[in-house]
Amino acid sequence: NRSFASSLAQAFRRPNRALWMLFSGVMAVLAAALWWPPAQALFRFGSLHWDDLAIGAAASVLSLPLLEAVKSRWFRAGAPAAVKGALA
Repeated sequence: NRSFASSLAQAFRRPNRALWMLFSGVMAVLAAALWWPPAQALFRFGSLHWDDLAIGAAASVLSLPLLEAVKSRWFRAGAPAAVKGALA
């Protein structure tokens, strides 16, 4: 999401095949690395417990609104001209 004028929710609502292909690929590789034993051994990951997953999910749920708030506040406060020009 390179736009400072739109939200993350708007980026996911817009038709964007490349975004969904990339998102699906990343999720598939991450799922394989976390739950497929040969991939776990390759990356030297141990088995995940549900509390580990809960911590990761909570961190992502809390960080997205925080980053969106920082982004909108930074843009309203006056992003540098180079950033505004690149996004126009």
